[in-house]
Amino acid sequence: MTVRGCVLGNSHVACLRAAWEAGASSAFSLDFVAAHADKLDGLEIARGRAIARTEPLRETLKKLRMRRSFQLDEYDFFLIIGCQISIFRAVHASLAMAVWPEEPGDRPLVSAACFEAALADALRETTGWRLASLLRQGTEAPIFLLPTPRPHAAVLFPESRFAGFRRVSRDERGAWVAAAYERACAAAFDGLADVLHQPPDTVIRDLCTAPAYSEGSLMLAVAQRHQREGDLLHANAAYGQVQLAQISTALAAGAVGQVGAT
Repeated sequence: MTVRGCVLGNSHVACLRAAWEAGASSAFSLDFVAAHADKLDGLEIARGRAIARTEPLRETLKKLRMRRSFQLDEYDFFLIIGCQISIFRAVHASLAMAVWPEEPGDRPLVSAACFEAALADALRETTGWRLASLLRQGTEAPIFLLPTPRPHAAVLFPESRFAGFRRVSRDERGAWVAAAYERACAAAFDGLADVLHQPPDTVIRDLCTAPAYSEGSLMLAVAQRHQREGDLLHANAAYGQVQLAQISTALAAGAVGQVGAT
C-alpha cells in the first residue's frame, strides 16, 4: 500500500515539488497544497477536513491546480515547508538582543536561555506553527517540518541589502545563532511536529545555503520556472532531492506505513 503524504507550505515548496516531479523518490506519494507568502493562514480545519476559507487562498490554489479541501485521514503523514520558520528570525533577534557575555551597547542583555525562549515564542507566531497546531488537533499522523532553507551566500557580500547577516558573520556569531535557532525550532514544535533541520553539508558560513543548492532557485508555479535573476532566498531542485531523502529517512525511522518495506 502506497504511503500518502500532504505537503503544505509557501513558495519554498517549489524545490521539493521539482525533485518529486522529476521522480527522485518512489517510496511514497505526495499531494501539494501551497500558496505564496502567508496565504495558508486562510486554511481552516474542522471535523477532520481542511478547507481553504479565504478568497486569495482559493484563487491561488486554483491557479496552481492544487486541492482546495481534503480529509485529514486521506494521508499517512503531513509535511510543512517554510511558512516563516526561518533563520532570518534568529538573525533579527540577535540584533535586537545581546546575549551574555556580549557587549550590549544599546541592546537589552539576556541569557542564552532567555534568547532561545524569546525566539521560540516568535516561531509560535508563524503560519508554520499555526498549521502544525491545527493539524495536530485533527490527526495523530506524523507531522514533519522542513524550515525555510538558509539564504544564498551572497547575503554576506558587502553590496547585499542583508546587513544583519553580514554583521552576525563578521562578529563570528553565526555558528551560535544557527545552533540557537535549531534549538528554538525544536522547542517551539515540541509535541506538534518533528523538525528536519537543514543538513550541515548543504550549509556554508553557518548562516547560508551552499551555491550547489541555491543557484537556479525555483518559483512556485504550475510549470517549473526559475526565480528572477538575483534571487537569494530560495533553493533549487538539488536541494529538493536532499529534502526528499530527509523525508524518506524520517518515515523509515518511524516505520510509517512500512516505507521501504519489501
